[in-house]
Amino acid sequence: MEKHPFDILNHKKVFLLDMDGTIYNENRLFPGVLDFLAYLKERHIKSFFLTNNSSKSTNDYVKKLKLLGIDATASHIIISTHIAAHYVKRQFGEGLIYVVGTSSMVRELRHLEVNVTTEINDGIVAVLVGNDNELTFKKLHEASYLLTNGAPFIATNIDRACPVSFGYVPDCGAICEMLTHATGRKPTYMGKPHAEIVNYVKAKTNAESRDIVMVGDRLYTDMLMATKRNMTSVCLLSGEATKETIAKFPYKIDFVFDDIATLLQAMRGTL
Repeated sequence: MEKHPFDILNHKKVFLLDMDGTIYNENRLFPGVLDFLAYLKERHIKSFFLTNNSSKSTNDYVKKLKLLGIDATASHIIISTHIAAHYVKRQFGEGLIYVVGTSSMVRELRHLEVNVTTEINDGIVAVLVGNDNELTFKKLHEASYLLTNGAPFIATNIDRACPVSFGYVPDCGAICEMLTHATGRKPTYMGKPHAEIVNYVKAKTNAESRDIVMVGDRLYTDMLMATKRNMTSVCLLSGEATKETIAKFPYKIDFVFDDIATLLQAMRGTL
């Protein structure tokens, strides 16, 4: 018997926590995050940090979270880069992949044993684009050349903008739109809300969709994935989503809270 309207959340097995706009904004941790993580641990609920932002490596995210006071290990981090690596290895084996991405993303892919390059070479079999805050016109020029000549087009995430302290900056989806305008080619996306990342998460957590809660701030990634894949959807208003945009969203979101501190109050039954 449920103790309060939100008690169902206390009986889930896994919480997936988006990062940008959900638990922090750039280098500012939102109030209540540490208490929320401690609460999940007390209840023996597993938690993972799931992000579409491919600009950082796993180690970068571990270091960032520790600087913010979160004791996370690499096993707690799931990045769209991981899903892209699994995909390209499955599709292209040891084939050479041209990467439009940060140096951290390139290191992560090499750590995951993907054969990558950031220079035009013979034998390139595909182009992989990520959230690249080190973007240069040279990268766009070379990617356009490869795509125009038929290379498969893969991207880590569909996000068009990434939250920062003053608002937003272009993300992977925006970079891909430039390349699409230039070449007429559209990418195959790997991250939220697409099936590749859902299958990866379920295998990693060993949980069924109905036992997973997705906590995020973005409708067309976090909430679309949760609602279409039978997860419990929790939307926070600490990032991109607003009550107005939620009202126009074509799918029913299970729970909406102002921020993670309010979510914690709800789960404790003190809201």
